[in-house]
Amino acid sequence: MLQSKIDYQHCAADINRTIILAGGTVKPALANDWSALGDTSIRRVVFLASQLEQLNTSSVIVSGGAGVGVKEATLMADLLARLYPRGKLDIILDANAKNTQASARFVRSQMLDESGYYLVTSDWHMARAQAIFAHHGIKVCPVASEESYVPYGFPGWFIPQKSALAKFELAWHEFGGLLFLWWAKL
Repeated sequence: MLQSKIDYQHCAADINRTIILAGGTVKPALANDWSALGDTSIRRVVFLASQLEQLNTSSVIVSGGAGVGVKEATLMADLLARLYPRGKLDIILDANAKNTQASARFVRSQMLDESGYYLVTSDWHMARAQAIFAHHGIKVCPVASEESYVPYGFPGWFIPQKSALAKFELAWHEFGGLLFLWWAKL
């Protein structure tokens, strides 16, 4: 679990906007049916709500077009507004983006100036997401919503774990995406 107090001073001082990428849905959704959000989407929203004051952000772009019925960006934005009721937070919906490329195109179309954005996504997806946003000329400061590092130790070295297969699949998905970006010269 990430610490509650994170130092964001490595980012440019002019950043006051945030992009949060959706992490999927698990079932068709009706309005305010947060149970339709996948675990990753929920963890990202809860993490962002816990960090908003420290980020000193004035607006959040919630990006995610997956889902049948209500889109995941709509559900995530509703959950964020309920978790962070303090003051007015400008939430911009991108409920049509089916992937990170589409999210970056949407953000680029919304940009008023060249200042950067905090980018909230998982540690697995961060490298590829940063490369995609950079390709579209968008400066981002990485803010990983979760950390999936598991330390090695005895007896875990010798006991097969089903979580290792899931992590292997995630790693190859992101590595394959990076290879595709390199091959397509994006």
